[in-house]
Amino acid sequence: MAKPLGELTDADKASVVSVVAHRQAGDSTSESWDVSLFSLASDSPVATDVVGLLNPVSSDQITEHVVFVLGREGLKLEQPWRSQRDGYFMSGVVSLDSN
Repeated sequence: MAKPLGELTDADKASVVSVVAHRQAGDSTSESWDVSLFSLASDSPVATDVVGLLNPVSSDQITEHVVFVLGREGLKLEQPWRSQRDGYFMSGVVSLDSN
């Protein structure tokens, strides 16, 4: 079962290999995005976070928020947030302690 990002243990952080975001809901003023962190060990997310952004939302805004949230938890995007598939944005993630 996924936990909030703030409850990640060091072992959880070390296991995270990717982050996925998809649009949950939106209206004319804002959008909610579900951000999930995954490890190689399971198809289920290790942790999740809901991101609220003001419209219009760009991939740059999503990236900036995700970078901020991951940094707060001791993680960083390993590569630019580039690929898009079926509405999902994906990138590798590494623990800041592993650098």
